[in-house]
Amino acid sequence: MPIFDPEQLRTLAASYSALQRRLDSVAEAYAFFPYKTQQGGQYATHGFLRRFNTMHHCIQRVFAMLPPEQGERPADPVLLDATVYIQSFVVNVFGALDNLAWIWVSEKPLTVGKKQTVEPPRVCRRLFRLSHAAMAGCSVMA
Repeated sequence: MPIFDPEQLRTLAASYSALQRRLDSVAEAYAFFPYKTQQGGQYATHGFLRRFNTMHHCIQRVFAMLPPEQGERPADPVLLDATVYIQSFVVNVFGALDNLAWIWVSEKPLTVGKKQTVEPPRVCRRLFRLSHAAMAGCSVMA
């Protein structure tokens, strides 16, 4: 028995077919942006874009393993592989947000009160409401 009705399948197919164009547009914007600092450019290319490409790969693999039009339950090993890709996607979303925070701080130094600049770990900590201990060595660019 199919999980999705025909209208939902058409919507999914249309969205998935437009995905590549939209992803290319975002990747191009970050790859060719004129960064003010070398660090900002590094976080964009070696951090954010790497994670962005990994997320795209995860989407492709999940759709290949679990096509929406499939009606029967996939085998357990297939479900386990899909679970791994979905979890990888979620983890890379958080890493990409961290990379975006580092790009922001590298490109546009922030000031708080009398302090001239705010260090990126403080920005990351505020973004995710984490303690300083949890953010020790907070860069997830690597």
